[in-house]
Amino acid sequence: MEANKKFEAGQTLTYAEFPNQFVYDRESRVWHPRKRGYSIGRLNYVPPGTGDIYYMRILLAVQRGCTTYEYIRTVNGIIYSNFQDACYSMGLLCDDREFIAAINEVAELASGHQLRKLFAMLLISNSISNPERVWNATWTLLADGILYERRKALKNQGLNMTDDELKNLCLIEIEKILNSNARSLRDYQSMPYPEMSHVRLFQNKLIEEELAYDTNELTHTNLYTEQKMTHEQRLVFDEILNAITITDESTCNIKHDSLKAELLIQSSLIIWDEAPMLNKMCFEALDRTLRDLMSITDQHKTHQPFGGKVVVLGGDFRQILPVIPKGSRHDILTSAINSSHLWSFCKVLKLHTNMRLLMSSLDQDESEMKRFANWILDVGNGNIGSVVGDESEVEIPNDLLITTPDDPLSHLVDFAYPNLLQNMSDYRYFQSRAILAPTLESVEKVNDFVLTIFPGMEKEYLSSDTTCQADENEDVRQEWFTPEFLNDIKCSGLPNHKLTLKPGVAVMLLRNIDQTSGLCNGTRLIVNDLGSNVIGATVVTGRNIGDKVYIPRMNLIPSDSGLPFKFQRRQFPLTVCFAMTINKSQGQSLSHVGLYLPKSVFTHGQLYVALSRVKSRSGLRVLILDEDGNPKSSTTNVVFKEVFNNI
Repeated sequence: MEANKKFEAGQTLTYAEFPNQFVYDRESRVWHPRKRGYSIGRLNYVPPGTGDIYYMRILLAVQRGCTTYEYIRTVNGIIYSNFQDACYSMGLLCDDREFIAAINEVAELASGHQLRKLFAMLLISNSISNPERVWNATWTLLADGILYERRKALKNQGLNMTDDELKNLCLIEIEKILNSNARSLRDYQSMPYPEMSHVRLFQNKLIEEELAYDTNELTHTNLYTEQKMTHEQRLVFDEILNAITITDESTCNIKHDSLKAELLIQSSLIIWDEAPMLNKMCFEALDRTLRDLMSITDQHKTHQPFGGKVVVLGGDFRQILPVIPKGSRHDILTSAINSSHLWSFCKVLKLHTNMRLLMSSLDQDESEMKRFANWILDVGNGNIGSVVGDESEVEIPNDLLITTPDDPLSHLVDFAYPNLLQNMSDYRYFQSRAILAPTLESVEKVNDFVLTIFPGMEKEYLSSDTTCQADENEDVRQEWFTPEFLNDIKCSGLPNHKLTLKPGVAVMLLRNIDQTSGLCNGTRLIVNDLGSNVIGATVVTGRNIGDKVYIPRMNLIPSDSGLPFKFQRRQFPLTVCFAMTINKSQGQSLSHVGLYLPKSVFTHGQLYVALSRVKSRSGLRVLILDEDGNPKSSTTNVVFKEVFNNI
């Protein structure tokens, strides 16, 4: 702190960063500017039970240029009486006060219905430690608009309600939202449950909306166009995948008397898309579950595949196969659905028309479209290029390449997002444009690049205090539990510790948080409001395009961090999304695709997936870089041809 008073250079550094530019003289106990070299600083581990010292340590990792202890406790011009309160004000600690503040913040911008959806979203994410406390502190805001709607429905402007009656109606509305996401207030022990005279009217919202679904729309819809499938169908399978750790003995976490069980029992047709991308054990888990559920109605169905249900598995084996961390080629192939014992019960129906290209055929020459479609198939089948084992070196046609040696990434961005600054306020502009890359590192490089040219003031959001727990029988090092180490961890599907955003920036959701509203893993949005505890955004993909939504921080746990301990990070479940990984793009149809390949693809189907996202040849550009960062014309393609043998 004394050095910060004396040296201007120290005023931009945190305490941990100080050794980068200063050297500590132990004899005189002062810091001197560093003349050469560098050193990495690390704050000692402090257990949470040590009280204020623990909270001061958290602040020292983020506060810059501190000159006094009061300075460390100062946030947005307010000097807090203790370090813990300063941490709370910066959102660095996991506490329900953050969610109360979030609801109060949104109340100034949104309707009561949107507030109730936000509260339900927080319940579904299991981020609130004491839901009843948050409910008691915010129910008057959550109930906003209910009395007005009831007066309107009953045509009685003089209608009044007691607080208890208003609370009950508000809880009913929240229960409806939870029911549509296969949840209930009964799942949260501390929450009150409403009194309802007609509970069956909406007790199983899943079945109610399924029965109202117009099946004629599905009859006339091709599998490769976006089907108008109800959110409940997606919900069931997303819950299946999220609820279990897949093994060869897994069953789905669906109880006999649950809403999801009732929906599955009454279903006559189940459609599961992108099947080749999922581990065969997911389908086998559903098979065991359906046999068990259907045995309630007919014991013979225990011996029938999927309990006698008709199951349509959609997908393309040229596309990416199941991701097996550190798995070999053999591991990947044996995890595919056509390696399952269930495959012998399947009848294979093949499609032969590229529907993405056909959708925009009016803008293309038919013969050119067919040549492009055949070229994509040849890439997917591994039939072109100089083949060596599983890999081949494929020459990309000149008209599809970015070859400008001067700042080629900028040219790729200009192709995918032409006139970006002029169109940034139009959410429709972002609906069908993306840059794809094989690795998370390459994706972040593109997103950081676009963020620098995007106008507006940046706002940084730091994740709350990270908690972690060592796995049993694992040797762990003490430094793994320091905030600096945990904050540096980057995992696929987990937002970074520091999330940098600007108004108008494209982002992607990393979790299923409210599928009724179309807020699923992979949904893209445009940021509108950068609040302290919530982020307001507009949905730009899926069935709810144009909807305004509010996203809170959530407790997030990586499914597979590759580390010998489990950790939790409270952060907004968002990532900047001008670019995305090729794996994440599977299943999407885009008008403009920029393919960024500073490194080659590394597994089966990645190149095919990237090239086949577009609706026309003119909508594709590829930037391939050599080791020196210069554009080149060929790239690696990986195809495991054995996967085609039994289809």
